[in-house]
Amino acid sequence: MAGIYIHIPFCVKKCPYCDFTSYVTRAEDFGVYTEAVSAEALLRCGDVKELEFDTIYIGGGTPSLFPAGLVARILETIKYNFNFSKSWSKLEISIEANPDSLTPDWLETVRRLGVNRLSIGGQDFSKKGLEFLERPHSVQDTIETISIARDAGFESISLDLMFGIPGQSVSDLEKTLETACSCLCQHISCYELTVEPGTMLALRVESGDVIMPSEDLLSEMTDLAEAYLESQGLKQYEISNFALEGHECRHNLNYWANGQYVGLGCSAVSYIHGIRSRNTPSLADYVRMASEGQSAATFSESLDELAMLRETVVLGLRTNRGVSVSGLVERFGMDIKEFYGDRLKRLVQAGFMIEHGDRISLSRKGRRIANSVLSELV
Repeated sequence: MAGIYIHIPFCVKKCPYCDFTSYVTRAEDFGVYTEAVSAEALLRCGDVKELEFDTIYIGGGTPSLFPAGLVARILETIKYNFNFSKSWSKLEISIEANPDSLTPDWLETVRRLGVNRLSIGGQDFSKKGLEFLERPHSVQDTIETISIARDAGFESISLDLMFGIPGQSVSDLEKTLETACSCLCQHISCYELTVEPGTMLALRVESGDVIMPSEDLLSEMTDLAEAYLESQGLKQYEISNFALEGHECRHNLNYWANGQYVGLGCSAVSYIHGIRSRNTPSLADYVRMASEGQSAATFSESLDELAMLRETVVLGLRTNRGVSVSGLVERFGMDIKEFYGDRLKRLVQAGFMIEHGDRISLSRKGRRIANSVLSELV
């Protein structure tokens, strides 16, 4: 299994909490960026002829700002130059979108292109939450967008939600979860708002203008989100992701399995044959380099077998299924119980991890402090 990621870096404005590579919309950049991504795809496809791809994910930024005709141009280049494990209609092809930039025509067009999974950045279902996050849409916009997407033929719709927003109460979160589930989405990503260095939110926190929620409150919100979503039939399959059976994001499952993927676009990351590379985050440099037929990668590292094993364990433990001991032996020729030894035993004995048959996973207690637990295994 392998995936293709396409980064569309354009947004109406920069959200105060976002540290992804994005640029305020300039429509004149759309065409040249499309041609640059198509050129990079043609350059990269020769390096991965032996791979068969299963998923395509168009992320951002705000891909729904991109004209559907340009999405078609990129997908057409990929369709006819990469190898796929199944027919185009059977692939998982996802695109991210924001409620304020979606139209029925755009949705119907991208659905006809083969895009069959929509990820909507709703983030919250309260006016005060959306105002704090400086989102350019309303609660009603999100609700109507989901309905329009369903009418356009999308049978797999994912909704992004945040919790831990300053000023948000447990009751507020419960109302957001109730509204979200009433929209009947097949997948919900529910994650804690984190303060990323260099963002406007980080500056406001550092100045004392914003006070983030306490750990106790965050823990209570996490418990609520997991219990409520599970009660609605959305099974948790990764720390922040919940889905109806059969609607798990296959593209992200490949990431968490430390599978291979090609990243196209500025700042996109690729992981092929044990080599991780990242494209330049500069829009101008990316367009120039890709258009001239050069590699746009400005960072590259080669991982040895031990590094790949560690990453596979740490990523796999983010999922509720955890990792297979025998599967890792087959893939790397190493038994992680022997490799980690006392460290692994200590985490199991402390109740942060669970052994169940051939598999090892984080416990509920371990998921609450996942970053700390997983840092023990890096």
